Amino acid sequence: MSISKLTNLVAYAAQTSWLEEAWGQAGAVAYEAAAKTMLVSNDRSQRSLDNFQKRYLRGNFVNHIDRVL
Repeated sequence: MSISKLTNLVAYAAQTSWLEEAWGQAGAVAYEAAAKTMLVSNDRSQRSLDNFQKRYLRGNFVNHIDRVL
């Protein structure tokens, strides 16, 4: 392997490492934001299924419908 190719390989590895680190940091921030959004969106205080929804879903989820809050 020539010195030129080796230098290019080292430069590429350094750039790739930096990009992977940046991508990982962005993913960590996005994961935490998504977790907070889901926590707010799926709060237990939301309304339960209405009677129409229960009748519609009962055909597929017979015993589980009455367990839904």
